[in-house]
Amino acid sequence: MPIGHESTLTADRICRASSEDVRLLGQQIVPAILATCTPCAINWDLCVPYESYEVMERQRAKEFLEMQLNGAKNGENFLGQWLRRENFIIVAIDGGAGSGKTTTARMLAERCNFAFVSTGEHYRILTQLFLRKNIAAGDRSALINLLSQLRPTTLFHGCYAHFSLDGNVITPEELRRQEINFSIPDYAAIPEVRAFLREYNRQLPFAVLSAGFRGMVIEGRDIGSAVFPEAQVRAYLFVDTKERVRRRALEGICDDVEGRDRRDEGQMRMAQDVWLIDGTNLSAEDVVQLLQARLKEESHESSPR
Repeated sequence: MPIGHESTLTADRICRASSEDVRLLGQQIVPAILATCTPCAINWDLCVPYESYEVMERQRAKEFLEMQLNGAKNGENFLGQWLRRENFIIVAIDGGAGSGKTTTARMLAERCNFAFVSTGEHYRILTQLFLRKNIAAGDRSALINLLSQLRPTTLFHGCYAHFSLDGNVITPEELRRQEINFSIPDYAAIPEVRAFLREYNRQLPFAVLSAGFRGMVIEGRDIGSAVFPEAQVRAYLFVDTKERVRRRALEGICDDVEGRDRRDEGQMRMAQDVWLIDGTNLSAEDVVQLLQARLKEESHESSPR
């Protein structure tokens, strides 16, 4: 089927489609419509959630593709509509290095039986790949070419949704090598890298729901502002620099927190209406309890009266 023939996408065709057919429809039709809205070349396999090829009902695949198409044509936010329809919860937690956002997000996900997503892991995995391929951050052409060839998958280990490029999970110890710590801000600042991972993460709710979770907690630098502005709970976790340095040292991480802040400044985007939490004198448990209370408020406000 030629790219651009979106008229061939019909409800009956998708309902009859095999899992492979659904994947191909996502590759061929959705890209043709969305490409004009995209600032760079990305992996259009991302248009259909990875885990859903075999487990997602064909009706859900049909609805997903139709929402993608309608949203692209009409400029509507299909994800926001989908979240309300499915009653799926997204908690976005942003913060600087050493702020405790990863620990807090993981604890909250476990407490609520939500999926946990660490976008820092995503950037570290890509940074490791770029370094292994000897592609410098300044070589934009080589970076874009490599990104176009990647076929990432999501592996669920308990509630942890891991980003994977080869079907394996890389250990935290490997991803926190000093070489990666030093290089990650340079690669993370590249617009094409951020766009690639933003598109990947924007598809995660569909895969997470297919895996049996009713929500996800995702942490990073600009999740509430750039990745999921539709999230029902968006929090920015602020922690004083000295306290963050102390916490990193306790974790055995030799990291230039102030240097990371300066290099990450372009990616640290806090929306005006985000919930600012000062966690300087709070434990991770304290912050989790605050977030749980906010989730209860959100649940009460969104429930039918």
